[in-house]
Amino acid sequence: MSDNIVPLFGDPHHDTQLLLPWYACGRLDEADKMRVEEHLETCEECQVELRLERRLAAEVAALPGAAIAEAPAAAPSEGRARTPLWRAAAPWTGWAAAAALAIVILLPSSPPPAPTYHTLSAAPPAGNLVVIFRPEITEQTMRGILRASDAHLVGGPNEADAYVLQAPPSRLKAVLANLRARHGVVLAEPVGSP
Repeated sequence: MSDNIVPLFGDPHHDTQLLLPWYACGRLDEADKMRVEEHLETCEECQVELRLERRLAAEVAALPGAAIAEAPAAAPSEGRARTPLWRAAAPWTGWAAAAALAIVILLPSSPPPAPTYHTLSAAPPAGNLVVIFRPEITEQTMRGILRASDAHLVGGPNEADAYVLQAPPSRLKAVLANLRARHGVVLAEPVGSP
């Protein structure tokens, strides 16, 4: 058996990417700094990554409370074990994760609506108008027509692309006249007897 130690990360590109956050913050020892700079001379991908790291560092430094946040003390080197990626993240990410968890825990959760049982022969939704809109109508235009007509959508579209609407019974004739006058409406009829 050999006494040789097999490095887990022998790829200079990968090693440089792991060291870039510390390089951007000026926290590398001289040997690692020289290795990163040597790789940066020829690797455009790492140059782009370094610009992003520096921009991120500047944005984090501008955050409120950034002065009290601690930066990583030292970068990993060949002689030491590598720092897990979650530890290499910016210091504020822990606070952000804690705040997100607190929001999720503290927000009141509403119970899900009670399930309703419907058979295949269940009656269609109650409404007093049937409307067919033009096929090319947009949802926004359809909503505008419904708002202007004082009618509410209660069902549809069915097989004939018809929608069931509910309008105040006292205004049914006026709502029908309003709907029939709209360019986006092909048909507007009362359900049952008018």
